[in-house]
Amino acid sequence: MHTLALLVVTAALCHLYRYYNNENHPNIILHKLHKRLRVCLGMAIIGTLVSVSYTIPAEMGRMVRSVQANQVALAAKRQEARQASEIKHVRQMIDVFGGADNYLAYLQRQTSQ
Repeated sequence: MHTLALLVVTAALCHLYRYYNNENHPNIILHKLHKRLRVCLGMAIIGTLVSVSYTIPAEMGRMVRSVQANQVALAAKRQEARQASEIKHVRQMIDVFGGADNYLAYLQRQTSQ
C-alpha cells in the first residue's frame, strides 16, 4: 500500500543525490558538507529501497488473495443464480403439467426413452 509512496520518495532522494554531486557545486568550503550529505542520502535511498523490496511480496500476496476471494464470491453467486433458475424452471414445469406427480411421470417417460 505504501510501495508507490516509497518509490516516489526514493526518486526524490536520487534527484537530491545527483544534485549534490561535487561537479555541480565546485565550492571548496561546502565540499565536506556535500560529501556527508550524499552519504546520508545514499543510505536513505538504500533504506527505502530495502523497505520497498520487503513490502512488494507481501502486497502481491495480499492482492492475489483478494483476487482469489473475489473469484470464489463470483462463483458462489453464479451457483446461487443457477440453482434459483433451476428451481424457477421446475416450478413452471409443475404448473404446466398440473402437479408434481404429472411432472414426475413426464420426467420418467423422458428418461426411459
